[in-house]
Amino acid sequence: MVVSCAMAREIVLNFDGEVSSLPIDRVTREKLYGRKRRIVVDEHGEPCESAQLTIDGATLLPSGGTSLVYVDTEFQMLERKELLAVSATGEELEAIPSSLGAEQPLNGPVAVEHFLDHTIVAVYALSADAVGEALAAALAAGGIFETRFNYTRGFSTSPLFVLGNEFGLWGLVGEPTGFAYLRRDVALADDDDDADPFDDDLDFEMF
Repeated sequence: MVVSCAMAREIVLNFDGEVSSLPIDRVTREKLYGRKRRIVVDEHGEPCESAQLTIDGATLLPSGGTSLVYVDTEFQMLERKELLAVSATGEELEAIPSSLGAEQPLNGPVAVEHFLDHTIVAVYALSADAVGEALAAALAAGGIFETRFNYTRGFSTSPLFVLGNEFGLWGLVGEPTGFAYLRRDVALADDDDDADPFDDDLDFEMF
């Protein structure tokens, strides 16, 4: 069974042989709450723009003027096409194409502990009308599923968790937290209330 919806930005998920093409829409704070913008104006009420003056005082750089400048260790400017992505061992990495529109296996349901071991960095609303029957039933039962996701061409992918609630279906992009919870494997010995807190083996005469 194939459920599809013609839309440029969509994730294609294969769940037990059933393929669902789900349009995605990024959920942002601006969309939820709107936004305010503070504008600095001059004495005539005209908007001002920030700028930077170079050290020699000869050039005025507008806001964003240095955002696309790359320099090497010798502070020589480089073109973007000259940059290479390498691994920790210095091996050149091959770019991974965007996962949008490309069929990805959907695994799960995964344990909620695994889901909670990730920090959510982006949230996407998914079209509930385009989900397959089997996946819809599994999501309705409270299952959390995982696939790989990268919005644009890059050198790494991130986990995408697919889940549902009373408000709809959601795709949550996560990044591993990178730490483990602590636990007490051995019970501490009972404290002796009658013990002398100043009774130890330290001999002050040695100083």
